[in-house]
Amino acid sequence: MKALMIALFCLLSAAAYAGDELRQDMDLAEAYRLTNVKQQTFDLASADMIEAEKRYLADMFKVTDLAVIERVETQEALRRRDKTADNYSIILSKFDALSPPDKLRTVHQQLRNAIALERDYIDGLRRGLRFDAQSDPVQTVHRTLLWVYAELQRLYPDEDARIREAFYAHLCALDFI
Repeated sequence: MKALMIALFCLLSAAAYAGDELRQDMDLAEAYRLTNVKQQTFDLASADMIEAEKRYLADMFKVTDLAVIERVETQEALRRRDKTADNYSIILSKFDALSPPDKLRTVHQQLRNAIALERDYIDGLRRGLRFDAQSDPVQTVHRTLLWVYAELQRLYPDEDARIREAFYAHLCALDFI
């Protein structure tokens, strides 16, 4: 009986954990290709900022890449009238688990707001709304991502071109427009 209880506990734990796994079929290169944005990796080695900021930005961009895949994969599936997984809650949980340095707290919050608003708009598309690039949510996401990009440029004016291009690529690929 004890072995049965342990097996049942393990099965239930595995099922609960599986609910926290991302289910994305598209890879990052394909998502970037479909956004017409050149993928640019944030290179920790060439970044000139302090170590905590490097680590945070590298982790932040890993999560935004998941959000890029989610947006592009979902829009493509909806265009084909296919079903797709909804990973935004998991992505936002990963984003919330990040610990931004003080210098990047506002960037973190604004980017989180943009991803959450993108999720809400995608939910509307799933319910049958038509995509409208001029809608308030799409324009708000766009303006917020532009602000985040401008703020990163302001905070890190002396970073080399590859770092600044990585800022642009990650945020541009996340944008609806």
